[in-house]
Amino acid sequence: NHSLAAASRSSRRELVASASHLEALRRQGDGALALSDELREQLAQKEREVQRLEAELGAVREDVEAGLRAVCEDLEAELRVAREELEASELRGAHAAAGAEAEVRAVRGEKKALEVEV
Repeated sequence: NHSLAAASRSSRRELVASASHLEALRRQGDGALALSDELREQLAQKEREVQRLEAELGAVREDVEAGLRAVCEDLEAELRVAREELEASELRGAHAAAGAEAEVRAVRGEKKALEVEV
């Protein structure tokens, strides 16, 4: 009878220890699930942030490209105007040079005519 009572107490202690161990495992499992849920929410937040940043980057890229196109168009227009002004200036210079040459020839002609008269 004595050994039966001792075995019963030992079994009861083992059952209490097992129950404590199971409760500790359950708490660890609950903690792991809570951590998993928290990590899942953090991941979802990061994914939303990445999507927001990608959208912002796309908008900035479009703005930069539009700005660059506008600057290029402005520069091309300025270049066209500068070329036209240069061509007009070259034409004026050529006309002025031709006029000056004609005047020089005329003066030389007059000089020769005067020399002949003298």
